Amino acid sequence: MNQKKKPLEMHRILIVAPLKYGTTSFSRLKALKNIFKAVEAIDITPYINNLSLWKQLLTNHMYVGGNLSCINREVIKRCAKFGPDMLWVDKGLYVWPQTLKDVRRRGSLLIHFSPDNHMIPSNQNSHYRNSIPLYDIHITTKMHNVEWLLEHGAPAAKYIGNGFDPDIHRPITLTEKECEVFGCDVGFVGHWEPAREEALLWLYKKGYRMKVWGGNWEHARHRKHPLFIGARHLVGDEYTKAICGAKINLCFLSLWHKDKTTDRSVEIPACGQFMLAERNEEHLKFFEDGIEAEFYENDDEMIEKINYYLEHEDERKAIGQFGRKRCLAGYSNEARLRSVLQEIIQE
Repeated sequence: MNQKKKPLEMHRILIVAPLKYGTTSFSRLKALKNIFKAVEAIDITPYINNLSLWKQLLTNHMYVGGNLSCINREVIKRCAKFGPDMLWVDKGLYVWPQTLKDVRRRGSLLIHFSPDNHMIPSNQNSHYRNSIPLYDIHITTKMHNVEWLLEHGAPAAKYIGNGFDPDIHRPITLTEKECEVFGCDVGFVGHWEPAREEALLWLYKKGYRMKVWGGNWEHARHRKHPLFIGARHLVGDEYTKAICGAKINLCFLSLWHKDKTTDRSVEIPACGQFMLAERNEEHLKFFEDGIEAEFYENDDEMIEKINYYLEHEDERKAIGQFGRKRCLAGYSNEARLRSVLQEIIQE
């Protein structure tokens, strides 16, 4: 194919994704624009967000209706006009198999990317399942997804580690006023889950000065508890300030999503801050334990390390700095994507 004969940066790529500021899709778009000279994007956000109740049901639960038709017509129209070598679909729940067949006939390489766990029903639908064999390559940040994708007909699947956005995830010095808002001994940024609520309340009773941020904490059983009452979703610099305001950043993994790593697994160290996360094989591939991040096996070890590093500021800050250095060596979105895309065109 002609695609294989051109340098990576000379390929033309069309991206289909929800591209609202603050999303990981938006950060990936910026990274892809740094890699390729010719990039166009279709932002599906207007078709899937801020809808009436009826359109929300049709579009985001039943995956039918006029909004999906608009998305797919736009993909075909833009491919015909732009002539991409690659079509990049981010979380392809809204792209029809027939649309992919049409694009394939034009000679485009079909790439699907998702940071989600495909085994969870809410992260798949019939459009996507029927499309799995049509994509030339699937890229995932979940190692266990690779086997699942191959079992469901994917011609090829590649795992890449989570990435960070250098424009967002960076050290920030907080003002005195910002310290009042974000400053704490122990902080957690992430969505609500019952197990997280239970763990954070348990830590709160230990007397730590804590802050919690993230989405859906209004669903917490103890939603009116002082720890959760001000929790809200953060994006951009506010998200980074919450990380930089915490002496110790907890990185709880999602039980719902069966995560082994998460975006925060690299975003916290990329900010130059101390991360305390669950010890597992994937985390230990990212960072050296006790040097670039700290990990724990159980509650007792978590408490032991919280107490130790609250009392040893120099060691805590050194780990944050070494973690950032590791991230800068190749964990940015651009580095991650450039590496896997180079592999794809070579193969």
